[in-house]
Amino acid sequence: MNLYQKINEIKKEVAPVAKDVTVGTGRNSYNAVSHDAVLKAVNDLMIRHNIISYVSNISDDTERSSWQETYNSQIKQKFKTFTKVKMVITFVNGDNPEEGINIQSIGHADDPGDKAAGKAYSYAIKYAYLKLFLSFNPLLPCRPQKELK
Repeated sequence: MNLYQKINEIKKEVAPVAKDVTVGTGRNSYNAVSHDAVLKAVNDLMIRHNIISYVSNISDDTERSSWQETYNSQIKQKFKTFTKVKMVITFVNGDNPEEGINIQSIGHADDPGDKAAGKAYSYAIKYAYLKLFLSFNPLLPCRPQKELK
């Protein structure tokens, strides 16, 4: 089988991935699919169909901001790190290593500590895998176009 046929077989075989994490708190929280859940859904299928992936051409842009907040008459220093990551994820046919496809992906994340880069990296990988192998999933309903405006 060529690489595209293998990818199509994985799309047929992959189990739906449910939203398994809550991101944020309060009114700004939302449910999402985790990086680990996406990779778990496709990893064994990629091994069975002999598809290898690797990341290259990683670039990032990180901004760190700080400010002061007063709470109970005490001044506290606050920090936030925001990272944007761009990368290429290559999927290779293990039966024919000359056959591969590149998917450009981006990720972004912020964090009050030092985890923004790792979050952005995971985000980029997760969405590349979601779009390649899980492009339609009944457990991840798309909003109607009128709601997107």
